[in-house]
Amino acid sequence: MNHGPLVFDYAPPDANRTLFLDRDGVLNEAVLRDGGEISSPRVLSELVLSQDLMDQKTAAAFSGWNLVILTNQPDLERRRTGTELISEINDQIRRYLPLNLVLVCPHTGASGCNCRKPATAMYDYFVKRFPNCTQSSAYIGDRETDYHFARNLKIPFFLRRRHYNQHLQTDSPVIDHLAQIADFL
Repeated sequence: MNHGPLVFDYAPPDANRTLFLDRDGVLNEAVLRDGGEISSPRVLSELVLSQDLMDQKTAAAFSGWNLVILTNQPDLERRRTGTELISEINDQIRRYLPLNLVLVCPHTGASGCNCRKPATAMYDYFVKRFPNCTQSSAYIGDRETDYHFARNLKIPFFLRRRHYNQHLQTDSPVIDHLAQIADFL
């Protein structure tokens, strides 16, 4: 089994600073399944982009940064969705943000891969390919695994506040709107 991330290249990174973003719960609404399970869209009709993603203030806040999504998508290994949907969701997000790259861990936690966050192989892959692009970097996420991922890398973490993560306590700044990142970067 291939234990590396799936790679979707869009535009070569050209800045020396990179903002890494989780996808579900940050750029689009997480899907709440029966029993309260926080999940990803499994079909395009489940995709609801975050309203502030479409706000011009968000695009302005991200201006001058390479934009890279790093996302765990275990439903790929479970065969509940496919790479075509990942690509379609990327295209929907790219309508509002000029993404450079999307790196996807397609594995479940039981697979033993080294790319599933909070492991750092997706970040390491990016740095190996683009060594001059992380002079400054930060990560926006909505889950505890995202927090630990950023801590493993010793990069700044910003918690995207959502109704399902109100209990999560971190020493990191909390943002309710993506454009608020400009206050910290």
